Amino acid sequence: MANLQRLSAVLPVLLVSSLSFIHADIKVSEGFEVHKIYDVPNKEQGSWVAITRHDDGRLITADQYGSIYYVTVNGNEAPKVEPLNLKIG
Repeated sequence: MANLQRLSAVLPVLLVSSLSFIHADIKVSEGFEVHKIYDVPNKEQGSWVAITRHDDGRLITADQYGSIYYVTVNGNEAPKVEPLNLKIG
């Protein structure tokens, strides 16, 4: 439960990736919201398996192959997704 409370302070909106829809039966705790903001192109960006928030407000995501992306969310505009060119793994 403590981890869930820490997560809620860091990431109150859930980014849904690798889904073509948001299922109506998703249940979230009070204070959370679910918004589909980006459809991850699996062939180019894999399946996103990790997400966190950078100090500057951008999201940092990682796919199952080791690639890392900065995601800038700006209101109702399409998110800006930038790959980080890091040699990992």
